[in-house]
Amino acid sequence: MTSNSEHLGQNQDIVFDNAVTNVGNAYNRHHGTFTAPTKGVYFFSVTLFDPENTMTWGHFMVNNDIIAKLAIYGNQSSNFIIVELNQGDSVSVQNTALDKFITGDRYSTFGGFLLFETESPALIGK
Repeated sequence: MTSNSEHLGQNQDIVFDNAVTNVGNAYNRHHGTFTAPTKGVYFFSVTLFDPENTMTWGHFMVNNDIIAKLAIYGNQSSNFIIVELNQGDSVSVQNTALDKFITGDRYSTFGGFLLFETESPALIGK
């Protein structure tokens, strides 16, 4: 993230605006959402930085479900998930509490990659 995110809304997607590597353009840097291009097992990580020490929270969302949470009680917090996704499933990081601040300037990061593809049930045995 290059720009600071200020006055974030509750359950608002955090947008990581600088996609250094985005093979296949699966990450939308305008909305902050990754959309799985293929069915498989994926790894995602996030680090959030808040220099104001104001107790900030975030969570990983897969589609509409909270998968994992993180809390910034000092300056920075990180977490990761390994999750099986279907093609078209979405992953994002959301701000949990109203009116929070996340520092950009490449201190806050979000990344992920496909570990391995899994077979579609419709293709098994054909």
